[in-house]
Amino acid sequence: MAVIVFAIFHNSSKKPFEGFVHAITKPFSCFFSDAGRFTYNRFSFFSSIGTLKKDNSRLFEENLKLKSQIALLGDIKKENNELRKQIELAPRDSFKLKAAMVIGRDMSGLSDDFIIDAGSNGGVREQMAVVVGEGILIGKVKKALKATSYVELIRSKNSRVNAEITESGAKGIVRGQYGTSVIIDMIPQTVEINKGDPIITSGVGSILPRGLLVGYAQDPMPTADQLFQQASLILPVDYESIRMVWIVTSVKNK
Repeated sequence: MAVIVFAIFHNSSKKPFEGFVHAITKPFSCFFSDAGRFTYNRFSFFSSIGTLKKDNSRLFEENLKLKSQIALLGDIKKENNELRKQIELAPRDSFKLKAAMVIGRDMSGLSDDFIIDAGSNGGVREQMAVVVGEGILIGKVKKALKATSYVELIRSKNSRVNAEITESGAKGIVRGQYGTSVIIDMIPQTVEINKGDPIITSGVGSILPRGLLVGYAQDPMPTADQLFQQASLILPVDYESIRMVWIVTSVKNK
């Protein structure tokens, strides 16, 4: 022990006490220095993991946002193509039309209504015909508010439209069946109904103009009382894909 102490004081002759303290504390300082570096490295490692998780989360969200924007652009392009087609098909020669976009649906109760972005402020009135394409009737205005309107679709259970079979000229009533299908009813038994016969609006008893296409007849059958006959209709348009409609505000004078 005396030899060790002597060596310490001998090597630190100028500052014997400082040398002694340094020699005693050096092993401990080395240990804590190594422990500190280990702890720092571990902390840095876990901190890096946390940063990577945040970066991955941010990149994932940005990727989703980009995909959403791409899908939106594709949807807008599709919608523009559909609207352009609708504008080209609009029956401008026969009717004065007002364009409107479908902005919602109302399927409460027995109704099956479109909500459109045109109302009384734009000249829309109740019972006006609502068409797509080249004069295909999809419904009529049930309620006109200032800036929006409710369109009762012809397949609604409450819908009634005076109609005509083009081949025979026979008159009947087109009505909805529980919001899923449409029939023409009240056709005399003496009238022959052929599959595929076009059904149009008759223009009788309403402000709906004559000649709007409603659908095509199929599967004629007698009514329950055997006094008349009826037929289901094939609708010429997919209602779920409709985004733009035309309100027939008046018939052009020829």
